[in-house]
Amino acid sequence: MTVATNHDVGRVDALTFRDFYYQTGHHFVQYFLEQACEWGTRTRGPDAPVYISIVQEVYLNVRSALLNAFFSLQTDSPNGDLWLLWQSAVIKLYDFYDYRGLWEEMYNLLSDGLREARKRSDAKAEAIFLFYQARIDSNQGRSQQASQKSERSLLLFRVIRDEGGIANLLHFRGMQLRKKDPQAAYRNLQEALGMWERLNDTGGRASTLYEIGRLEENKGNTAEAERLYREALAVFRELNLPREQATLLFQLGGLLGDVEYLDAALQIYKSLMDERGYAQALHQLGRVWQNKGDYAQARQLYRKALQIFERLGAPNSIRSVEGDLDTVDNEGHK
Repeated sequence: MTVATNHDVGRVDALTFRDFYYQTGHHFVQYFLEQACEWGTRTRGPDAPVYISIVQEVYLNVRSALLNAFFSLQTDSPNGDLWLLWQSAVIKLYDFYDYRGLWEEMYNLLSDGLREARKRSDAKAEAIFLFYQARIDSNQGRSQQASQKSERSLLLFRVIRDEGGIANLLHFRGMQLRKKDPQAAYRNLQEALGMWERLNDTGGRASTLYEIGRLEENKGNTAEAERLYREALAVFRELNLPREQATLLFQLGGLLGDVEYLDAALQIYKSLMDERGYAQALHQLGRVWQNKGDYAQARQLYRKALQIFERLGAPNSIRSVEGDLDTVDNEGHK
């Protein structure tokens, strides 16, 4: 079912387009927005592969529902219920869009949401949409935009005293500053950790322990990094969060040069249809085989990863893989 075309509207005598839309399309939009919220929530749990497959199948209907609902928000009187449902669907579907590399499309949805949030003076929605845009900017190598948006988002969360939002932004800032200013990164992550503990959020705490582990790994503190990774992994297993488990298996595999950990991460990313995660694991697996002296295997894995990153349009990752390919080609010809 689709929203009426202009031709259809012309056959509806006294009915306006909006009236016709509500009679024919409203239930379609409402149904798919409600379902999108349900499916989006479940893409983070133990049944994630099943629900990601469901969203994959009905993606065009969900996409249509999001676009048509936003059109309704623009032409209708302020509808708090529809606005809350629309923003909830966008937020809960973020991971699905991220898995598939649909970053530009999600970015556009977030931009629409930002305009609507500002029009409605909805500071919390504005803060959330800015945060998610900052995440995409960071993934796409737009570090300055990511920093500006994360700072604005953090300010808004502080104004409305949303501790969960503040902790998320402190965690994100720690990630952003990891290479540029490790000490500032550590301060942000420690503050986030304290907030997660006060909120009794074990998942948030585990995510931040993982990021602190990455700082320790960068400093050469391998044993401490491994301890933190294993602690975080145990929590994610207890919470049945597959993507987070894959992230820790990936990190442990890289740290320890362990092919089995990386293969396990690959299988989870594959089941989640997470192309970026899958490509990152291929890239890391290539590095492990390169360190073992198997340049042919490393080259093959790098090329597979590069193909995916090029399809996704991930410039930082493309440059990184190309650099490793150059290195392995040079070493292989010595």
